[in-house]
Amino acid sequence: MPEKRTFIIHPFILAIYPILFYYNLNKHVVWFSETLMPMATLLFVAFLVFVLLKIIFKRTTKAGILTSFILILFFSYEAIQTGVVNCKIWDLILNLDPNLLWSYGILLTLAATGLCFWNGRSHKVTKYLNAVSVILIAFPLMGLANHKISNLGSKLFAPTQHDYAVIPDNFHYVGSKPDIYYIIMDGYMRDDVMEEFWGFDNSEFINYLANHGFYVAPKSRSNYPNTGLSLASSLNMGYLSTTLGTDTVNRINNISLLESIEKNVVAKFLKSIGYLYIHLSDDATDTKKNGEANIVITNRKYISSFSQYLLSKTIFKNIKTKSLDEIQIKRNNILYGFKKLEEIPRNDEPTFTFAHFLMPHGPQAFDKNGDIPIQSASESDKYFGEVLYANKKIRHLVEYILANSEIPPIIIIQGDHGYSFTISNRPGVDEVKKRYSNFSAYYLPGQGGKKLYKTITPVNSFRLIFDHFFGTQYGLLEDKSYFPIHRHPETTLIPMPSEDHLSNRGLSAWITILKQTILKQTILKQTILNKPDLAEAHALLGRYYILLERFPEAKNSLEKALHLNPNLIWAQISLALTYSLTKDYSMALDAINQAIQMNSKISEAHKTLGEIKMATGNYSEAISS
Repeated sequence: MPEKRTFIIHPFILAIYPILFYYNLNKHVVWFSETLMPMATLLFVAFLVFVLLKIIFKRTTKAGILTSFILILFFSYEAIQTGVVNCKIWDLILNLDPNLLWSYGILLTLAATGLCFWNGRSHKVTKYLNAVSVILIAFPLMGLANHKISNLGSKLFAPTQHDYAVIPDNFHYVGSKPDIYYIIMDGYMRDDVMEEFWGFDNSEFINYLANHGFYVAPKSRSNYPNTGLSLASSLNMGYLSTTLGTDTVNRINNISLLESIEKNVVAKFLKSIGYLYIHLSDDATDTKKNGEANIVITNRKYISSFSQYLLSKTIFKNIKTKSLDEIQIKRNNILYGFKKLEEIPRNDEPTFTFAHFLMPHGPQAFDKNGDIPIQSASESDKYFGEVLYANKKIRHLVEYILANSEIPPIIIIQGDHGYSFTISNRPGVDEVKKRYSNFSAYYLPGQGGKKLYKTITPVNSFRLIFDHFFGTQYGLLEDKSYFPIHRHPETTLIPMPSEDHLSNRGLSAWITILKQTILKQTILKQTILNKPDLAEAHALLGRYYILLERFPEAKNSLEKALHLNPNLIWAQISLALTYSLTKDYSMALDAINQAIQMNSKISEAHKTLGEIKMATGNYSEAISS
């Protein structure tokens, strides 16, 4: 009997559904372009399987059904293996067939045999599977669409601009151009914190660096607690917007942090004065984009990290091959990277090298001798074992670079943050120290090292270097660290107390106050939406923005309040304070004098005037105020 003509799409939708599903889960750290190759590959494989089964069964509907069944089994492997562990029957099966290879073979044989002898209405099943597959793929597509829409943001309360440095106009430099190495050791923390909390003595390595001309900052602290935020700041020599978008830590004003790392100011400036930009970052999510680099060093030739992640969800998970083993891939990438860095001094052109090594960040791939660590060892033992091996690799690299560079190079070896662990929403002092205390070592030839100081943070690394070696006038920013507080629909980065002012009670109180501030800020925004002409709400919102150091937004809110009610004196005083905090003292004086004209008996206005006079150096007038 001839087969009824039926349109078959379900195998091909099911081929790409898992890819879109996992991309949707990881869309902030995976570029959509990374899905194209696995989607094309799976569609091609699904087509080949479909054609082969059609030849065997002589019916397209049966071929489609079995193709979909194979795809479901293929991508359900991890879920089946881990999700049924509490079931006694499956416990028995897993004991007999831990890799499920026999189980899968039996299931496929039964399914193929059943289809072969089944004479039911397969076209109806096909229509049902078509409908189910369309509904299924709609979920990740809707998630992606919602993500795109949410990134458009609210125009009423748009995030503030990040405070990145800019390249000087018409800047020319004709002096000496030493090679510059910016080497990020992911999660490498400060030596005193290692000693304080784990009793680990890293002084031998610190002394080695000091004896070779390095300055190791004894009180360095990362500006942010994770890689994406930290490197976006240090490579752009500025602080991020204190408000990040709906999708938490990976959006700034709807521009991906990953893009701001890829198109960073440091590399652009150095390229503008004749440097060759070399980029090394295998498997590092936050730094893998390298479109601005002149030379890309990579050991990943065939399979992307996202494709490797997808394979880990399938039956390939338990295939023991070095090309798919996460630890072996990491080992190969790191060893290859250190080897290739030794070739850089041979370049005739001046080079800026950015190298990001995922060590000692977990999962650790080296013990202290360079062997694969015992995975059952404690996390701290594995961490410090890899620290010791990292020290050996760094020492060898430093000696080679210094010995083979015609012009003494500039070298920064830095942890992007401290010890990697999930920090709580109300961290104690110990948590803050472990997470923020990063390793920072600088080799600045000539007199450059004399300008370094013990509390330098990554945001000032290249500001100091560019000003000293190339004559720019960036100046140094205040060294600050920020703590992210997540409250839908935005993440707010909160300035933290300095390390000298930390105490358990003080830190907890600080977190509580700031969370209350953000809650009140959210309530005020809703109030303004309901009552846009309520001047007091705009003024209060402006004051909360001042507390959060969101000064452009504070200025806008306070000016709006004064437009609605020109006699709101405390809004006028707050506006003067905003100008003063942003060092626009002329506007600050105008604003506070207007407040005093409104009511000369308000002591807060005279106090603010005195503070502005002090900031401008008019001490006698400040005292009289």
